[in-house]
Amino acid sequence: MTKRSVARTPSGDWHPEEIKAAVRIQKDPDGRPWSLGSLAIAAGLPEHACRTALRGSDAKGEAAIAILLDLTPRDIWPTRYDRNGARINPPRRSGNSFSLGDAPRHCENQEAA
Repeated sequence: MTKRSVARTPSGDWHPEEIKAAVRIQKDPDGRPWSLGSLAIAAGLPEHACRTALRGSDAKGEAAIAILLDLTPRDIWPTRYDRNGARINPPRRSGNSFSLGDAPRHCENQEAA
């Protein structure tokens, strides 16, 4: 794919609509435009993987898009990768909705009882 100027988000990543347009410009082996879903399936991924990559939580979907566009994932999403091209993992959310300070105190001071 020829390098071209693309709209970027304030963070510097390609705008999701630019990514979708760049994917649609490419043709599949039958000459039809690619969609994010068809690209994911062709890459052996779940149909939603490339759509999810637009939001940042699917590294394999990011890789499939980048390969199709003859780029690296870092070219498209520079905020998601370090200088060496290694993915910067987003912080994980804890499954708990409370902090340790909110934990029940019923077990404390049982020795005094």
